[in-house]
Amino acid sequence: LKGAIALHSTSSSRSLARMRVIRLFRVTLLLQVVLICAAAQAYEEVESTCSDDPSLLQTPGKRLSRPCHKNKKFENKPRVRREWRKLSDDMRQRVARAFWTLKTTNTSTGRQEYGPYFQNYDELLMLHACSVKDPRCDQGHTGPHFMTFHRLILLKLEMALLAVDPQIEALPYWDMAKDSVDGEYRNDPEKYIFTKKYWGSFTGQGPNYEVDDGLFANWPIAEYTTEKFGADSPLAKNGRCISDQYFKGYKASICSECCGLSDCTCPENATYTTFLRDHDDCTPRAARNPQDADCPNSVQLGGTYEIVYTEADFEACQQYPENVRSWMEWHNCQDPGFFFCSASPEKIAGNLEFVETMKEKLLPSLLEHIEQEREHLERSQSAPDPRDVSLKHAQELSALLTSTLFGANGSDLLAAIQGVCGSPMIYGYYKKQKSLKRSFPHLHHGNAHFKLCRDFLDVTTSPNDPGPFSGHHTNVDRSNMHFMMYSALAEPSLEAKFWHFPATQSDLTGSAGLPPYGLGGPFSAAGIGLCQVDKETYPYYRFGQSPWTPGTLLDDTANAGYPFVDLFNASCGGGADCSGRANGGYTHREALYFTAPERTPYTYDTLETTTIEVTLPFAATSATADGELHACLVAAFAADIFNSVLRGATRSAEDADAEGGKIRTAGISRKR
Repeated sequence: LKGAIALHSTSSSRSLARMRVIRLFRVTLLLQVVLICAAAQAYEEVESTCSDDPSLLQTPGKRLSRPCHKNKKFENKPRVRREWRKLSDDMRQRVARAFWTLKTTNTSTGRQEYGPYFQNYDELLMLHACSVKDPRCDQGHTGPHFMTFHRLILLKLEMALLAVDPQIEALPYWDMAKDSVDGEYRNDPEKYIFTKKYWGSFTGQGPNYEVDDGLFANWPIAEYTTEKFGADSPLAKNGRCISDQYFKGYKASICSECCGLSDCTCPENATYTTFLRDHDDCTPRAARNPQDADCPNSVQLGGTYEIVYTEADFEACQQYPENVRSWMEWHNCQDPGFFFCSASPEKIAGNLEFVETMKEKLLPSLLEHIEQEREHLERSQSAPDPRDVSLKHAQELSALLTSTLFGANGSDLLAAIQGVCGSPMIYGYYKKQKSLKRSFPHLHHGNAHFKLCRDFLDVTTSPNDPGPFSGHHTNVDRSNMHFMMYSALAEPSLEAKFWHFPATQSDLTGSAGLPPYGLGGPFSAAGIGLCQVDKETYPYYRFGQSPWTPGTLLDDTANAGYPFVDLFNASCGGGADCSGRANGGYTHREALYFTAPERTPYTYDTLETTTIEVTLPFAATSATADGELHACLVAAFAADIFNSVLRGATRSAEDADAEGGKIRTAGISRKR
């Protein structure tokens, strides 16, 4: 094109040549547009075969490529999840009563009365525990599978609640930022979540910090027995986790007779109860204590015992493509990079094998990356990012940790770890699209766990604190749903790629830059710190052999030790099997497929009527959740611009030829 425009001779032969070049470019451009659209059509028809047919998910060797955006089979109107404070008084009480019904009714009796979707609450807790104790390493946390697993368990809980009371609209979520230290509801006695109106006190008011007020006051912790939850229970038929007893509860370290008493000696025949917990607490009811000595918050994370999280933190992790562009980039924005802060510093410092593993395998890459970030900041000419203080903090603490780990004075190890896990906070991260500089929002998922402590800190059995567990993880799911919606509207092909959820062990497409990657991986820091060390619990985990935890890839069954079934039976018709049973439980692919924005059985009030601004090359357009953006539209914009340039070149040639009287118009229509 530049060559054609550069020709300025007025001779007849050169003018004809010039016009032939222009015609050639215009025809070529037209062919390109046609081919692009034809290829898109072929991709949709041949590769996808309009793959809203759920049977394609169950055909061995055949993978879902590109879900159709509209299909009559999925006529279910999504139910709407709303924030706890937006519920009416009646609805709030209904939800609480349904929780208590799940807690106090066994599954067999409940299904006789409420139908097949009823599930006892402690059996749901066992499902969660099974994910953590899977011998391949955690199947519910610290990786791409975190959100798909929790989406499925929350859906199972929601369906059980609706079975008890169909008038409940949906499972409520908790907007944690509103109850943060500077949050909108923090000083509002009518709306603050940690009051007797909602979930009870932030610090339990019982003699051993039991939560004895609120909707879930004195929530009992179940005792573990093999007859209820082990190999001899009805649950054993649901998966190997129960029949092989991956999780067997934890015996209290203090007898029941002296639990909560400071001056007490356990009698000779004292009772040491084995609770449905993964720590040695003797308290028979759910407890909270943000100042607990075994809790990361004992050092006042963020400079306070209270929650430190903002609306800006929430917004940062869902912004596509500015901040997050793939499934794992979203995940690493949610969870901490300083992974070892989930246990008490004393326990960490005393675990010599863990310390050696951290020295040899994690810390060198961490320090290398921090140095790269430092050099990048020094070269940057842009205005300072307010979150650079987070990186500076990371540098200082890592230097402290390095000198302690590799120095002669090993006695300072505890102080170093306490410093790393201390103020100002533990952060996730995201990488800006243009600058590629990392920014550090306060972590979302682990934040509430670290702040409430006691039962909610116990990753294995955190459902023992029912309000925070259900409300907090539902809010994390809300963040993910926002990301899925925004990204799919801006770039429809992402849904076809399942947001770059890792499909194979060599799939690092959606990973966020260079190592270290944070808690979730690839090459999960949590795997190094937990599963690599505890070979008795996790005999099938091997760090370094693969970037993703075994069992957590796109086509793997979610939580195969205790799989999910019968959650999407109402999502399709025509005799298709959407139970998940054909593959022994829903895969991560199916979880994403059935909860994609146009197909999900539930949504959130913040997405219910949202109009989303989507920026495309050459144009800015507004689209709602029902809108469709086609790749040919972009090609049309490009064609229009190129044709404008070509028309200008054509006119120049025509003017030149008119002067010589040799040639008239090119004979090609200038109409768009």
